[in-house]
Amino acid sequence: MTLYDLRKLVGGPGEGFGQMQERLNSLTDGILERLRQEFPKFRDIDLLVYSYYAAGFPNRLTQFLSGYKRENDVMVIRNRMRNHIIYSKSPNKEEYLEFLPQKGCRFD
Repeated sequence: MTLYDLRKLVGGPGEGFGQMQERLNSLTDGILERLRQEFPKFRDIDLLVYSYYAAGFPNRLTQFLSGYKRENDVMVIRNRMRNHIIYSKSPNKEEYLEFLPQKGCRFD
């Protein structure tokens, strides 16, 4: 599998959504699009990170796929998104939080 094939499957920075994000949207009544509408401050990369965590990817894989240099960078994004969602008045906040873990999976 080439990097191009991987990006078609899971998307990436500058590439946009891949098949995985499209499938996530179709199974969840457009959760990524609803997040984009309800939280306009969330960037495209934030939504990609969200989708990787929703798929159950560990921190290190999420970091690699999103193009960050440090694992801590994606953990900061995850925590920032969680806080925005928690303190929002969104009627969908529980659904959004269900897919965004409090702690990322780590493989040592």
